[in-house]
Amino acid sequence: MALPTIVINSGTGSDSAASGAGPSTAITGVLAATHTNTTVNITDAVALGSVLTNGSAALWINTGSGRQWSGITAISGSSGAWVVTVANAYTATTSGQTWGIGGQRASMAGSAQLFVDWQLGWIVDVQTGETISATITMTGPTVANTALSPIITSTTFTTWGTQPLIQTATNSTVMFKVGTTGLTIRNLSFKNTATTRSDCFQALSASGVNITWSSCIFDGFVQAINGSNNVPNQFSQCILESSEVKNCTGTSGSPSAVSFNEATGGACQVINCYIHSNVSALYMSGSTAGSGGNVYGNVFANNSAGTPVTLSPANVSFINNTVYNCGAGTTLGAITFTGTPIGVASIENNIFASNAGYAIAIASSGIPTALLIRNNAYYSNNGNGTGLDLLTISKGLGDITLTASPFVSTSTPDFGLNSTAGGGTACKGKAATVPNASANTAGDLGAIPSGGGGSGGASGGLINLGMRGGFTD
Repeated sequence: MALPTIVINSGTGSDSAASGAGPSTAITGVLAATHTNTTVNITDAVALGSVLTNGSAALWINTGSGRQWSGITAISGSSGAWVVTVANAYTATTSGQTWGIGGQRASMAGSAQLFVDWQLGWIVDVQTGETISATITMTGPTVANTALSPIITSTTFTTWGTQPLIQTATNSTVMFKVGTTGLTIRNLSFKNTATTRSDCFQALSASGVNITWSSCIFDGFVQAINGSNNVPNQFSQCILESSEVKNCTGTSGSPSAVSFNEATGGACQVINCYIHSNVSALYMSGSTAGSGGNVYGNVFANNSAGTPVTLSPANVSFINNTVYNCGAGTTLGAITFTGTPIGVASIENNIFASNAGYAIAIASSGIPTALLIRNNAYYSNNGNGTGLDLLTISKGLGDITLTASPFVSTSTPDFGLNSTAGGGTACKGKAATVPNASANTAGDLGAIPSGGGGSGGASGGLINLGMRGGFTD
């Protein structure tokens, strides 16, 4: 059975006479009657014979409270006496209601109930930008398999930077509060220009799990994703992928641009992202023995907090990242392991360059029970020009002390490896590989491969960030 795609387009849509899914030209009226079952009576003189009943069309009714959207599964009757059967019952008995089928909606803000009414597999296609002034709450169906989760996306996205811009200039306003299990958000840009700023996405409850953000831009928030510091509300078992997070200010109590909390177990992943020019970049916490965090292929640059990346789940992998010009104290780490429990930690194939403090710091409360450090490169951390800058641990197998900057450029968003001896050249082909895998030429260190590395080194990505070079897992 087909499922609805709700199209939102400010240029051609209507928030008062369309559902967003169905015939390309909306059919609308003012005489809908709902019941506390799946039957809706429409007594307007309209033609509904062309409306599909395979589930791809949705009926919108401007009810005063409760459900407004439902998929259409059957239509019977005739003009002036239509009976529409819907997939999900409306919650009240009403009459004389404005309704619409098909066409396009005009805005997310004018369709706020949609993000409560949507069902498994529904897609919201946001084709144009808009300014919102009040929080949009997202709840809805619970699903363990996010392949079936609702999706918010933009089909107009073609190249990086062309995502529709959703922005706010309203003081102290969280843009989205999410309290659902299973949701994908992709191909959108979010910006806050208010005098008193707040978060972009904030966990509504501890049920904010299995959320994926992909190919998004976040600019100018307190926190782009606040899923840990706002305890007890948490995002867990989430993915942030191929996204850019910048200019997030933080506060003394919740400084991180992105934060997750694995209080319920499982693992969050941050993959192929560009997280830069924030106060603090990333905070992952975990209070259960099975919690984890996977941080692969990211560039962390120019994040000014004392500890820009803090990791405290039980099991952590920090692999093929570039960490540049982060930190604000010579005795602090660009990445810091802290908290209880810390179980297994692996730090591999990274580049740490020009950071104000140590490259890696491990607090006394966060010493892993098993620790692997290898094949990392270090340049000019802790202000000493050269050397390996670790707080409590020794040099790992295959680690490299660079004598020159390894980057072609540190301007947004390059960080590709140069051909300087003792710099970028020393990072090429030095990633960890499978033993005796002659066909798997070693890839490069850091997030941006040079293009001559191993099988895992395909470059590109939506923000010119490459996949981890040559690392086989």
